[in-house]
Amino acid sequence: FIFFIIKNIISFTIFYFNPEREPEEEDELSVIAPIDGKIEAIDTQDEKLRIHISSFITDNHLIRSPIFANLHIVKKAGINLFAKNPQSQRLNASLNLYFKSAHREFALLLTEGFLRSKLRLLAKNGEKIKLAKRVAFFNAQKSIFICPKDTQLKVCVGDNIRSGETLIGFMPNE
Repeated sequence: FIFFIIKNIISFTIFYFNPEREPEEEDELSVIAPIDGKIEAIDTQDEKLRIHISSFITDNHLIRSPIFANLHIVKKAGINLFAKNPQSQRLNASLNLYFKSAHREFALLLTEGFLRSKLRLLAKNGEKIKLAKRVAFFNAQKSIFICPKDTQLKVCVGDNIRSGETLIGFMPNE
């Protein structure tokens, strides 16, 4: 019984750990990591860069804003299959966050893993948010960060990233 209580306290502390983080770069053109994890792949689809990020149970599940933007939130209920299941992207619960600045739009598509968690939003739909602002807690195993194709990336496959801290790249100066 005591083991069960200690295990739950440790799990709760790891999942909801909310550290203060400073972005590596903090200007209007910076793009900061929105979630902790490891970059598994980078590809291009529909004239957009897609950065595939895998998060583990020990990663911080706090989602932060990658840019200065207006936030749009779309939630979808679903079942919880293992991340390796080919149907998980379509059937699992998900959270899609869209970050719109004056000239650019970024998206973070989060798919919940086998372990169900309660979504906790820390920002409101339509809210104007700052770079690295806390947006939500969500247990995502698979994430896809979508950027405009002309984003100058500063990360590559295999890199470990930290939300609100790691520089993903820069938007071109217009």
